[in-house]
Amino acid sequence: MWTPEALRELKKIPFFVRPIARKSIEEYARAKNERTITLNLMYEAKENAGG
Repeated sequence: MWTPEALRELKKIPFFVRPIARKSIEEYARAKNERTITLNLMYEAKENAGG
């Protein structure tokens, strides 16, 4: 489940890489046993990916 804020942030990612980013964030959330993807979790996933 994505929070509205996280979905808004996801929509800022260019459409051609958005599916890859979404999958990566969702995999990161699963690895941390997180059920809800928040803005903070997105930023954490980005940092973890080296971005």
